[in-house]
Amino acid sequence: MKQHLNRQQKQAVEQRRGTHQFRQRQVIKRDSDSPQYLWVDGKKYLNFSSNDYLGFSCHPAIIQSWQNAAMSEGLGSGGSPLITGYHAAHASLEETLCDFLNVQDVLLFNCGFSANQAFIKTMVSAETTLIQDKLNHASMIDAGMALPGQMKRFRHNDLAHLKQRLLQSGSNKLIATEGVFSMDGDVAPISEIFDLADEHQACVYIDDAHGFGVLGLQGCGSISAAGKQTHEATGYMATFGKALGTSGACLALPSDVKEYFIQFCRPYIYSTAMSIPQAAATQTAIEVLQKESEHQQKLSENIQTFRKLAKQAGLSLMNASSAIQPVIFQTDEQAKTASQVLKRAGLWCHAVLPPTVPAGSARLRVTITASHQEADIQQLISFLSEAVHDTFCIG
Repeated sequence: MKQHLNRQQKQAVEQRRGTHQFRQRQVIKRDSDSPQYLWVDGKKYLNFSSNDYLGFSCHPAIIQSWQNAAMSEGLGSGGSPLITGYHAAHASLEETLCDFLNVQDVLLFNCGFSANQAFIKTMVSAETTLIQDKLNHASMIDAGMALPGQMKRFRHNDLAHLKQRLLQSGSNKLIATEGVFSMDGDVAPISEIFDLADEHQACVYIDDAHGFGVLGLQGCGSISAAGKQTHEATGYMATFGKALGTSGACLALPSDVKEYFIQFCRPYIYSTAMSIPQAAATQTAIEVLQKESEHQQKLSENIQTFRKLAKQAGLSLMNASSAIQPVIFQTDEQAKTASQVLKRAGLWCHAVLPPTVPAGSARLRVTITASHQEADIQQLISFLSEAVHDTFCIG
């Protein structure tokens, strides 16, 4: 019989099976009228693991835009962007993004992982030193490790260590960081990073998957929130599947970099473009973001409410001002048990375990959205406090 996995691969799966690190998928259902809830095996849960930060995945105008485009032009784009896949909806979305972010040019991708890898693989040559925050997303770390150029990592948000790395590097340097870090929920010191980059003649790349649509004026993102201009970065990545509620991603680039990418960026050249309805819905989502500031305001208020009530309940929080509010446990077992306590109470809050996070930092990754009501957050705090005390959380 043909063996699909080799011995080492089989052993790796078996070693995971039966442990807290064994990953499994869960089928969920959702009702667009109640985006803060999900259903699993017929049971209803308050969802505190969603990255639909503004509730836009269920926004009527955005859904209608997708439906109109589908009825008018069909679903798939029909090709790569350089063959037959670049439609008027894509060009319009790129123009809207350029105006919204105040950048020269934009290229569209099907997901943030692909966009991150595309930027690093295309921009980093053998003469480049890529200097990454130690807690950067796996897509950036993996891309850097696969390249011929040198990669250095600096301690998380440690500007002194970043400066040391810059001094140790050659003339061609690229600093890469997340805007809002996906597991800790804290924000990069972007203004200071840009200042260091100017001082050492380095380029800057920002993965703003969790900041775009949430931070800055009208949700323009982490760079805007830091008092800088997005066009100051050599590359800026924003995803659409989180705050905008659709899917896909973009790279904001200077015009000369965009032209280089169209010629040499293999993930862009050889991928089918995003669907026409997705492009249309994403453009509508940006328009809603600009017109309806109450969604961003509601999210901010909900985050403040969570942190206030958590502190009153004696919960020790990380220094996170974003929608991501992690609670760290001593062991993987404690984090998983706490998640199960919440699920029995009808609250869905997924435990994140190593190797996704470093050993000894298993957590409940609480995410707050604009769809939550204050009573929802109060309920979460009540049961979270019980779960933490029962499992000896250390904050």
